[in-house]
Amino acid sequence: MFQEEEWVPISALAQYAFCPRRVVFIHTENLWADNQWTMEGKILHETADTQTQKTARGTRIVRSLRISDAENGIYGVADVVEFKRTDGMEFAQNRAEFLSDGVRLPLRDGLWFPIPVEFKRGKTRTDKTYEIQLCAQGLCLEKKFAVTIPFGFLYYGESGRRKRIDFTVSLRQNTCTLVEKVRQVLFSDTVPRPKYSKKCRQCSLVDLCLPQMGTSGSVERYIRNALASRETGNHLP
Repeated sequence: MFQEEEWVPISALAQYAFCPRRVVFIHTENLWADNQWTMEGKILHETADTQTQKTARGTRIVRSLRISDAENGIYGVADVVEFKRTDGMEFAQNRAEFLSDGVRLPLRDGLWFPIPVEFKRGKTRTDKTYEIQLCAQGLCLEKKFAVTIPFGFLYYGESGRRKRIDFTVSLRQNTCTLVEKVRQVLFSDTVPRPKYSKKCRQCSLVDLCLPQMGTSGSVERYIRNALASRETGNHLP
């Protein structure tokens, strides 16, 4: 069980997988900058967040649901949680996978079962990081509603399709492992060294990070020399 000040935001999992240095900039240093990809993702999530809740064909859709799991020390906001009515046809088709009869919802009759749906930009593809992020939401929902959730969905905005992700034992273990790695980075006193690669060009923080200079050590060397020059009374240009 973790104290709240030790909790890791679920959104940091994807940021860490992309670059540990980036996750520190965003979640510790509070640095942010947008580019084409971040804006497309932001618009997609705003669309998911602003639509009204509704119930149709035995499915209750809840958006922007705040979730947390004190046991694993994670928290966040689920884009969409679809509650399937347990006496509905869609739920019946997967009944053997569920180990619970569902939960009760305020002002709603019957029992309902929660399924997380995470929105992502781009086309449908295999991305282990997205799967871990979705699984983390599943872990939080399991704690919130005291049920075992066997799967969730990744919805890709460009293709307009969803992909089912099974919450296997292996995926759950990988999720918990990544959470601990992110926790160690976020609550340490150091910033990971930059490792320049092609994906740096897609990062909205590339101008703040300066990975090309950092790889050669020139930034650190400049700062070290600058501090030394202050002590001697000299000035660097």
